[in-house]
Parts: sequence; C-alpha cells; structure tokens
Amino acid sequence: MLTRTEPYKYLGKSVTLNGEDPEQITGIITTYKELVEQVCSCQLPLSLKVCALNNMALAKVIHFFCNTRFEEKQLVEIDTYLTNKVRNLFSLYKSTTRDVIFLPRTSGGIGVKLFSAVYYCTRVAFIVKMLNHNEDSFRNISRKSLLLDMKKRGVNPSVNINNFLGFSVNGRGFVESSTYFGCKTNWIELNRYCRKLDILVQWVDDKATVIIDGEPCNAINLNKALYNHHVKSAKLHVEELTLQGAYMQLQNIDEKISHTIHYNWKLNDQLLIFLVKARLNILPTNFTLYIWNRENNPRCEFCNHSTESMAHLLNGCQLMFGNFYNKRHNRIANYLYEKLRTIYKHLTTYNNKLMETIFPEHRDILLTYAFRKPDIVIVDPIRKSIDIIEVTICYDLYFDLAQNTKIEKYDPLKNVLMQLGYAVNLYVLCFGSLGTIMKDCSHIVRKLCKNKDKAKEILKWCSISNIIGANYIWRNRVKRLLVEG
Repeated sequence: MLTRTEPYKYLGKSVTLNGEDPEQITGIITTYKELVEQVCSCQLPLSLKVCALNNMALAKVIHFFCNTRFEEKQLVEIDTYLTNKVRNLFSLYKSTTRDVIFLPRTSGGIGVKLFSAVYYCTRVAFIVKMLNHNEDSFRNISRKSLLLDMKKRGVNPSVNINNFLGFSVNGRGFVESSTYFGCKTNWIELNRYCRKLDILVQWVDDKATVIIDGEPCNAINLNKALYNHHVKSAKLHVEELTLQGAYMQLQNIDEKISHTIHYNWKLNDQLLIFLVKARLNILPTNFTLYIWNRENNPRCEFCNHSTESMAHLLNGCQLMFGNFYNKRHNRIANYLYEKLRTIYKHLTTYNNKLMETIFPEHRDILLTYAFRKPDIVIVDPIRKSIDIIEVTICYDLYFDLAQNTKIEKYDPLKNVLMQLGYAVNLYVLCFGSLGTIMKDCSHIVRKLCKNKDKAKEILKWCSISNIIGANYIWRNRVKRLLVEG
C-alpha cells in the first residue's frame, strides 16, 4: 500500500494520495501567495517581475493540478490576490478591467497568467486525456467510473445533441440531475470547468471531444488550445470597453515588435508604467473623467481644442508642445539617417535636405516643391533611382490617416522626379507615440536594412525613443498645470 506522501506515476505525472488532502490544498495556496509576494517585493525590474510571476510562482503549483481540486472560493481568493498585487505594481485603478492584466503581451495586455484560467484548462485537458487514454483498460475504467457516477445520481444517457459526455444538459448548462451533483468528482468538476471556459465536451466517434467555437478539438496539445480560447474570449470582452477597446482593436500594428517593450529589461519601471496607463487611456485628464462620467466634454486647457484626449496631448497640442514634437521626430529621423548611411556607403545619402539642393540642375522645376522637405533621401546616380524616406509620429489610432497624408503630400514631388527620368520609391515610416510599430513600417525597415536583426534593433530603439518623448511631453503637461494652478 502507498503512503499518503509516497509519489506514484499517473498518466505520466508524479502525484500522491495527498492530492485530495485539504491541508495540502491550503499549503499550495499559502506557498503560491508567498512566492508572489517575494516576486513583487524583490529588486528586479518590473518587466522581469511579470515574467517571474508566470515562470516561478505558477510552476510551483501547476504539477498539482492533475489530481488536486480547488473550490471556487479558493480560486477566486487566489485570483483576487494576484490581481491586487499586479495593480499595485503598475499603479492601476481598481476599476481597470482584469482582462487587460491577464491578456498576453502580443494582444496588448500586461501578460500575467490568471491562476484559475490555467487551472481550468489544465484540468479539462487532463480529464479528457484520461477518458481517451491510449490503453483500453485504463480508458474503460475511466468511462465505467463516469457511468457509475452518473447512475448513482439517477442520470440516464441521452442521444440529444445538447449533451455533456453523453448525458442531457438543461437550459442552465448543468447536467440533468435531481441532486445537482453535490458530490465532488472529476466528472462534475469537468462540467463546471467547461461552463467557465464556455466550451462543450461531447462524445464524438467514441471519444470525449472538446467543442471549441463549434469545432471539435481532439489535438494532442489540448491545454494550449483551451488557453488560446480563453484568451480570445477575454480579448473580445476588452474590445467592447470604452477605454481599453480602442487600442485592442488596432488591426495594422506589428504585435511582435510593438509589445516587445515589456521584454526590454533596460527600460525603467517609470516609463513602463506610463506606457501601460497611456495605452489604456487611464492617465488622469479631464477627458478621461469625461469618458467615465459622460458629462460635458472638456476642452484642452492649453489651446482650447475641443477634447483633451491622449492623442491630442501627445500629437496635436501644437500651441504648447510643438517644440517637443519636433525634437522627438528629429531624434528618430537622425538616428535612421545614421544607420542607413552606414548601410548605403556606396550611395549618396542626404538628411533633411531640400530637393533643389540635391539636384541643382533642376532647381527651377523643383522650387515649386521646395517646401516639401523629405527626412532622408538616398540617391543612386548610376541606376538613376531615388529613395525618399519620410518619418511621421502619430497616436496609435491614426496610423492610416498619418500614412495617407504623407503619401498625398509627397506624391507631386515623386511624379516630378519620375518625369525627370528617376525611379522613385517613397517610404513612409509611421511610429506610434506610445511605442507601437505599424506593420508596413516593419516591412520597410527590414527591406532598407537588408538584415532582419539590424532592422529589429532599429525598430526597438525607435519604439523606446517615442515612449521617452511621450513621457516627457506628459510630464511637462503636468508641470504646467501645477504651476498655473
């Protein structure tokens, strides 16, 4: 006979009889909280703390999930504890949606894994694997256990399409039973987990199969498929929110580049907190209060613009911050020029030059377009080709508008140069003021650099530079209000 603490192999997992011991479950919760507290109170950068919350604290308890049942109130307790700790790390309001905290970084969230979500997905995948085990004897024992469990509760098998593992389901999503399944068993827990994940488990081809978005899923990596489904549901919920939804619904951003800011451990915590708050539109402004309370829409306190949104503050309030915008733009344009000049050593590269100074022989024709001043011009006199590179910085929601405006501005100049016999390529690089990178921008930089790693390094630098500039503008805005107040 095994002792309660002696480990044994179960479906490839090392478990003990203590898995059903309430004292062990209490110990797991205590250990998890202690680890979370240690991570949050250590001296690591904020980005590393978020990684540690997933890779350290969660790893300590996940191996218990296969034979340990947490009660609902215990899962709520852990989730609430973790949520409050992350909110304190980022100084977020309590009214901020939890979904943003637990969404992956590539979806615009902070990227902390929700304890209950990992638990539900792991348990569902484990029990379904148990029912569909490769060994007939083991699978038959599991299914007989299920049938006996249902029979003891007076539940008869059903051929109805709306079923849970072959048993009829009522309108509330519970299996039809007079006792409401008060007993703790794998099968009743499975029913509850499926309701939480908004999925269905049915018998398909004599196998327990998970139905995700109407499609049966019996893949080997079921746990990952369930978690992706959970993330998708959370993202859809965030997109419906007034504040956070605008950023989550952007379709033209390069997610892998835009959100690497969370992985940049050299970025100080102050900038990272500013970035998260600004992206979620929860920095304190009168416009933010208007969105929450829906009262009179306040005007900008500096230029009397109709709104004081983050987009206006970071990109549109020319009266007070125009010089800051120009410095931020020129810093990125100069950096790109220096990088491209080292790449195109055999070609002539110009920075912030008027076209008539580059082509003096066509001065009279180009004087008409002298006010158009491209940021970077690369000329190949042998092939008679010209690359015009224009940098623009805009708020994340206005990528398409900023790009189209620049294209319309330089199209006449492009047409004139083409009439003079030059092959002209016009590249518009749109960088978000909060570090977001447009997909087209990523492709252009990679094409110009002819090296993927170098392009990634350049894009990352530009992303961080924009955040530093945006944070500088915000701090000056706050100082001006304090002085005037």
